[in-house]
Amino acid sequence: GRLVEGNGIQGQNRVNWGDLPANGARDITVTADCTAKTVTISSDGQSFTGSYPSSWSSVYVAVGAQGGPFSATLPSGNTWLGGSSTQTLSGGFRGNRGEQDLCASSGSASEQNSYSTTTGFCRGGSSWPDGNEYNCFEDVARTRIQMTDAECRQECDADVECAAYDRSWYDRQGILIEDIPTGAADCCLFKAGSTGNGDES
Repeated sequence: GRLVEGNGIQGQNRVNWGDLPANGARDITVTADCTAKTVTISSDGQSFTGSYPSSWSSVYVAVGAQGGPFSATLPSGNTWLGGSSTQTLSGGFRGNRGEQDLCASSGSASEQNSYSTTTGFCRGGSSWPDGNEYNCFEDVARTRIQMTDAECRQECDADVECAAYDRSWYDRQGILIEDIPTGAADCCLFKAGSTGNGDES
């Protein structure tokens, strides 16, 4: 098989891995250096390293194939989009990506960033480059982007400077969000030292 350069990856655009082993399976290791913005893919003593845009904050394992059927199995604890650890591709051009961000905190979910709920506006940490203590997600029209609790937490996990995140109890129409974990609301990131200021307004 050949590894073909993905969209945005700069470097050698393909590696010929040679014939498949006798058992028809090949182990491939994908390692992201999220500081240097590079990805290294290794197998059978060979490796390929390419850089990716500095604006990317997340990196995912991906698989693609033409024809098939081909199967790709992730290590224990990792899943493809859709929830399965094994992805089978067949017929035409097919592909999928993993659900786990390689640039998020490493380790199991219990070992990743842990957060505690506090009341009020998140304050007390150092400022972001724009001078504000908060870094809120906005679209091109400067309207704040609505996220679930899980989505906002994932954004904080993926940002090495983020230690806390803040979500409003109300949606854009001012209606109380009854189910905070799944309801969509503003998402703002904060640096270390930030906590709720007790303001319940």
